[in-house]
Amino acid sequence: MTTTALPPTLVPPPDDPVRAALQEPTTLEDLRRQAGAMAKNRKVSRLEIDDLVSETVERALRTAAKYDPTKGSVGGWLYGVLVNIVREQSRQAGRQGVQQPADPKLWEQAAHAKPAADPDLAENRFLVERYLSKLGQPEQAVVKMRYLEEREYADIADRMRLSQVYARVLVSRGINTMKAFAVGKGDRP
Repeated sequence: MTTTALPPTLVPPPDDPVRAALQEPTTLEDLRRQAGAMAKNRKVSRLEIDDLVSETVERALRTAAKYDPTKGSVGGWLYGVLVNIVREQSRQAGRQGVQQPADPKLWEQAAHAKPAADPDLAENRFLVERYLSKLGQPEQAVVKMRYLEEREYADIADRMRLSQVYARVLVSRGINTMKAFAVGKGDRP
């Protein structure tokens, strides 16, 4: 009895599609190209791109059991793994200190130091209150909530029963009106 090879379209899928895809040279080249495109703005060297690809392959092999062929292709899943690795590295880079302090005690004091008292603070607050009083009620309310109470736009929108976009518009209008008063282009308070 002779066995005949199945045509390529009828070959059953491998037991481990992730491992099978990673053995294809085009898959690794696609990962290198994608990593290079993501790292283009960060001026990453070729060695760092190869490190990203290596880490992607390593993580893909470790987590191959999580791949679900019904949700997408292996290439798309590998791209997602690569994106997650780039995000993790970006977060880590953002958390690292820019420079190590020469004197840790002095650095700690500077980090917890209170700002110097502003002698004109009362006068500035009085001017802001005068400019705010010239605004219409909706603009006045949203500017107070945004800058004096330090609320998020979503919170302002909920409290005022507005959309977030319109809350932003009102804050912007209010600030622009106050600026006009401050530089003398509007009615003086």
